[in-house]
Amino acid sequence: MAKFQRFADEFPKEVAASLKKQLEKTMIRSKRDFVPVDEGTLRDTGHVDDPEISKKNIKCRLRYGGPAAPYARDQHENLSYKHTVGEAKYLERPLKQDSKKILPAMAKDLKL
Repeated sequence: MAKFQRFADEFPKEVAASLKKQLEKTMIRSKRDFVPVDEGTLRDTGHVDDPEISKKNIKCRLRYGGPAAPYARDQHENLSYKHTVGEAKYLERPLKQDSKKILPAMAKDLKL
């Protein structure tokens, strides 16, 4: 982890690009296997923002919703909805599943 942190301090843009690449994989799984689909509008709003780099950390946000699908949060959080395709927690579940794989995959990307 210390080696990774030193690399991130020295090459933040490379680390940010790798982070986004790995989160794009999670978003693809979320869209394919988890997000509720009626007409596809909600699924189509899913995206990964460009990374934000600061002196202390690198952040990258995964999102659904916006003006095209203002109901995204309700669909994500309401466990009582009965979806014919997809489920609630459609972003949280794949992100939790992938969370332990992301750092090793980034290390491989960055040849650490």
